[in-house]
Amino acid sequence: MTKNEAISHFDSQRALAKALGLHEQSLQKWPEQVPERWATAIRNAMVMRASQLEKKAAELRAAAGI
Repeated sequence: MTKNEAISHFDSQRALAKALGLHEQSLQKWPEQVPERWATAIRNAMVMRASQLEKKAAELRAAAGI
């Protein structure tokens, strides 16, 4: 996974850093190819984010009576 791919999944470097519990400055120090231990953490954060979005979508559908 490249750094730009990871950032694009979270829409911003700030959002990625927040999801990983890091400072943005830490991400700036990464090489273009994300270190494997962080790639695993990013994939886990992506799964968590998708779950949260699914839950929110279900709440909105229920509120709309869909």
